[in-house]
Amino acid sequence: MKKISWLAVAAISAVLLTAVSCASAPSSASGASDNSAASAAVAGTVIPMAASPLPIDGTDTGWPAAGVFPINDGDAGVTGKIHLAYDATALYVYIDVSGVKPINFQTGKDIWNGNCLEVLLGLDPAESKYAAAIGPQDYQIGISPGNARSHINPSSHDWTHGTGDPAQEIKVVPTAQGYQMSAKLLWSHFKYTPVSGKTFMLDFALDTASDPGLSRDGQWIMTGNADFYHTPSEWTTVARLE
Repeated sequence: MKKISWLAVAAISAVLLTAVSCASAPSSASGASDNSAASAAVAGTVIPMAASPLPIDGTDTGWPAAGVFPINDGDAGVTGKIHLAYDATALYVYIDVSGVKPINFQTGKDIWNGNCLEVLLGLDPAESKYAAAIGPQDYQIGISPGNARSHINPSSHDWTHGTGDPAQEIKVVPTAQGYQMSAKLLWSHFKYTPVSGKTFMLDFALDTASDPGLSRDGQWIMTGNADFYHTPSEWTTVARLE
């Protein structure tokens, strides 16, 4: 009888253990809406809860200190920050950016083709973190500063679902270096009930037009790559509601 060395036995045991481990580990939750497992696994970036409704005045004065995301597109000379907060009614979004002007001649679904902030939300992280295509709880929202001189109002658009206007209010304040903009995105648009401890996947993109009146010629993306707009698995920041 042919003898089997102890090295061969060890190798076979290792293969068997690996197979058992892989068989017992789920690849992703199918249709899951409870994200408590994701919350337990990752503490996440905290989105602070506002004690009272925040004013939409083009500043973040009086906002909670947490929930700030830096913008740093050094090659394009575009810098700044994005600030989030929430309450039972809305997700509040604020941007303070230098290196671009608050000018966008586009409206509706075309606001990406100018200066515009894009907010990407995967509200079912158990699905979104693995998804290669937009699902029912994934959103790509655009917020445009408009163009005051051409009487084009600030506006928002939901590219993924195309239903309604996600921003109830938007306010833009031009600055010497760029602009500030705050917006109030209603949870009702997303059919989402915010609860402390819930998590969701998050990403941002900043569309920029270096010359006023021209089409978009630059884009800063926080974590994703060029496929971010239709690939939720690129939205790798886990946000946790305070």
